[in-house]
Amino acid sequence: RSFRGLSLPPPPLGSDAGRTAFAPRGRPSRFASYALDRGLPAAPSEGSLVAASEGGGTASAGSAAGGGSSSSTSRPESRQWYEVVFKPKVAVRRFPSVDAPCLRMVLFGARVELREWDHTRRWRRMRVLRAVDPDEDIHRTDGSRLHGLVPDDGWMMVEHPNLGVLLQAIPPGGEPGAAAEEEEEVEVHSSPGPADDASAAAVRQPTATATTEDPRVAQEATRLQEMKRLEAKVLASVEERSGLQEPKLMRVVRAGNYEVARHLLSATDGSWEHPDTKDALGESALFEATAANRADLVGLLLLCLADPSLRNGDCQSPSDVTSDPAIKALLDRCCGLKVDKALLRQAVARADPRDRRRLAAKVELSDEELDAEVAAMA
Repeated sequence: RSFRGLSLPPPPLGSDAGRTAFAPRGRPSRFASYALDRGLPAAPSEGSLVAASEGGGTASAGSAAGGGSSSSTSRPESRQWYEVVFKPKVAVRRFPSVDAPCLRMVLFGARVELREWDHTRRWRRMRVLRAVDPDEDIHRTDGSRLHGLVPDDGWMMVEHPNLGVLLQAIPPGGEPGAAAEEEEEVEVHSSPGPADDASAAAVRQPTATATTEDPRVAQEATRLQEMKRLEAKVLASVEERSGLQEPKLMRVVRAGNYEVARHLLSATDGSWEHPDTKDALGESALFEATAANRADLVGLLLLCLADPSLRNGDCQSPSDVTSDPAIKALLDRCCGLKVDKALLRQAVARADPRDRRRLAAKVELSDEELDAEVAAMA
């Protein structure tokens, strides 16, 4: 090659002569000065730049200089708390599509923490617990097959093109647990010396303001604490059947407590229970509700997408273990069968008043039919 009349031999293969023959000399560049002051390589490799841009930070000097593969970085996540503002509930789906399978339902007024958006900017990801499908082949590290619940990704639509806003973003400071974190921070600063009384009072004042700005946060925290105490009391009142591996929801249904069962089926604080979780006999909570002839609990479980066609170890379905013809009609109707409408109205009218109309809509009963049946039963 020639450069300004000079003939230079080609550099040998595998050497750095071709890159350093015309290296600039003199004052270093602004980037090189910045890097050298902080102990970083003045000319980072392309791999380290890519890793730094993806991971939100700079790669280590050892990985850049060593020429090895850079360590994998986790994808950045943006988290935001939302409140369900669409009545009566919003679905959590397996994939960001309205045609994807529904993993669970979140009731109106519940608060959920969502993560990154999908490419359409309509769906956001969330972590949920879902039941393992019978045809799934999931194994633990020891080789045994996994049953029950597994953590997985779900997707919630924030705004529907026809129905409007489904989830409303909660401003910073209004998410669950924010008040407790602020109280802990004040507790750290609540031991001042004699000269620090004024500064400690200044620290406590913004916390009180932030807590009183949104009283719903304190009310929700109080409600959750009371529900936890009630849940422990209900579970302690029911005899634990050793060897059956009963899920918590099944024991609560066996105790007949509607409030705790409703909480477990709609909770967003990690205590959510899948309605189709089975015990060692292959029975779900719906079997307990139908065997006890509790129409309100049966309706609640069906609203939360419990499967009325499940079979236990004896090949029985929930409708086979009930002696109530109205409950049997309700279960058969949810399986797509034709039933006596008078019995169906009786079963829906016995549901909890908070969930009665939603259950009527599920089995295609009009409000007029439901009101007439409720008035007749009164």
